[in-house]
Amino acid sequence: MSKKFNPLFKLLNSDSTSGSLKAHLPHKDQALVEVVVAAAAEHQPINPVLLDLSHLSSVANWFFIASAKNSRQLATIADKIVRRATEHNIHPLGREGQGSDHWLLIDLGEIVIHLFNPETRTFYDLEGLWRIP
Repeated sequence: MSKKFNPLFKLLNSDSTSGSLKAHLPHKDQALVEVVVAAAAEHQPINPVLLDLSHLSSVANWFFIASAKNSRQLATIADKIVRRATEHNIHPLGREGQGSDHWLLIDLGEIVIHLFNPETRTFYDLEGLWRIP
């Protein structure tokens, strides 16, 4: 991943969405988040967002949320993220929704990945639910 923040991804709950992605990440999360962002970017997700939950949740520090045009793209993005994480010796703690064309969830510990079809994403509105008021 390049040193500049990928403008394709929005970083929410942070002071800035410009500059280096590394500037926004605690050192221990940096490699994992970069793996997820780069893997997803290879398959052009719709409106990908990285939510910083580090001050809001003890479950995970980050949510990566993105949509896909169809079930094939949804599965392809999920499979790529898992494959790249595994290549970096990071193994999913859980994976839900396999075979679903609505919502796939991958738990990588410090980051939880939510992949939706656009309608389901709008319905659940995780970005709105977790946004700092």
